[in-house]
Amino acid sequence: MSPPSFKGKIVSLTTPRAETGVYWGYTVRIANNLSQVFTQSPYKDGYDLTVGTSDRGMSIDDLPSKGLNYNHAIIVFGGLHGIETALESDEQLQVDDASLLFNHYVNVLPNQGSRTIRTEEAILVALSGLRIKLKANNEPLVFKDTGIATSSIFPTQKSVPSDQTVAHNNLDLSKFD
Repeated sequence: MSPPSFKGKIVSLTTPRAETGVYWGYTVRIANNLSQVFTQSPYKDGYDLTVGTSDRGMSIDDLPSKGLNYNHAIIVFGGLHGIETALESDEQLQVDDASLLFNHYVNVLPNQGSRTIRTEEAILVALSGLRIKLKANNEPLVFKDTGIATSSIFPTQKSVPSDQTVAHNNLDLSKFD
C-alpha cells in the first residue's frame, strides 16, 4: 500500500497569516554587519520594536509581561563574540554602546553559568522568554472547539464548493508589510 498523497500549492510566506491570521513561524535573515540589521528591513517602515540580546543586557525577567507592543519586531543575536564586537567592527555605526541601538537590550538567560551560549540555543531561549513579554498589535486567532480560527480582525470564511471558482478576498494586507 502506497502512502497517501496530498495536493497543495506553493504560496508566499505571508499568505497563511494574511488569509487566516494563523501564526506561521518566524523568519531568519543574516546581515553582513550590524547596520544592515536596521537598514535592510523587509518592512517599508522598518521595525517598531528592536531587541538586542547580550549577557550585558538587563535581565529578561525585568521586562513587563505583555509590555512590548509591536507590528514588526526584530530580535538580534550577536553570535559567538556578541553584539558588542559586531558594533566595534561596523564603521557605519557611530555609537559606542550597543544598548543604544535597541529599544530593549536584554540578557535572555541570566545566571547562565557559561560565557556564551550557542545561537541556536539562544534563539529558543529568547523566544520562550519573550513569549510572555511581547504583545502583537495584530491579535492572533483563537481556535474554538470546532477547530476553526476566529478573530475580530479577520472575516469569517464561508465554505464554497470546490467546483466553484473563489474570487480573491479583498483583505487589507498592508498590516503585514
